[in-house]
Amino acid sequence: MGFKCVISTSFADIFYNNCFKNGILPIKVTEEEVTYIRKPSDLSLPSASAYPLSLSPFYFYLSILKRER
Repeated sequence: MGFKCVISTSFADIFYNNCFKNGILPIKVTEEEVTYIRKPSDLSLPSASAYPLSLSPFYFYLSILKRER
């Protein structure tokens, strides 16, 4: 079991909100984080964190309302 996500440095507002309606998690990160997570990762929604395999985790913002969808 898993989920789909899109990781980017920015999203248009309409695209961002439509992602949740279509079962896709949009994760907004910095350029440095994009470079850092280009390797396969394990994502955790409850803690809003990503764990790139064999690297330290990083955290991203995800509102409580969006987490519960």
